[in-house]
Amino acid sequence: MWGLNSSNAGIIAASSFPNWRGPYFPLIKKDPWGNDYFFDPDYNIAGVDYLVVGSFAPNKLGSNAYDSDDVYIILPTM
Repeated sequence: MWGLNSSNAGIIAASSFPNWRGPYFPLIKKDPWGNDYFFDPDYNIAGVDYLVVGSFAPNKLGSNAYDSDDVYIILPTM
């Protein structure tokens, strides 16, 4: 999910899932470079896939084009 502000993310948009109580956020702020944050369930770091939320940072290079200026947080999986 490349843009957390996308209606497909389900965080800020209505959902048809049973018991949905959202939207949970009216808007997710953009990163310091004016881009939407992304969610990636298989972000590759040194040959290992991680679940992350991040930013493509100043060069805005993304969509499975990982590089050293990306800013991300690794989410726990267990």
